[in-house]
Amino acid sequence: MPPNDAPHPSESAATEVEALKAIEGATDIQAVLAAMREHPRSADLQFRACQLLTGLTGGVTGGDAEKMSRARDAGAFEAVVLAM
Repeated sequence: MPPNDAPHPSESAATEVEALKAIEGATDIQAVLAAMREHPRSADLQFRACQLLTGLTGGVTGGDAEKMSRARDAGAFEAVVLAM
């Protein structure tokens, strides 16, 4: 039996859709990080946000140094660790 505070399945699905809309079309690091902070329990959003951060910073290896620095200063590394 689910805990009393567990959301109804349809509420949970609606929340996931809302969360994913929060990063739909995001083109800057700040918007992605804001969505990650706003929806910490959305695994789908956290996963997609990590993918977006990778793209926005120039990739996993040899990323754009300026973009990586901006992401670091904005708290991207901490956000990714919290998403795990």
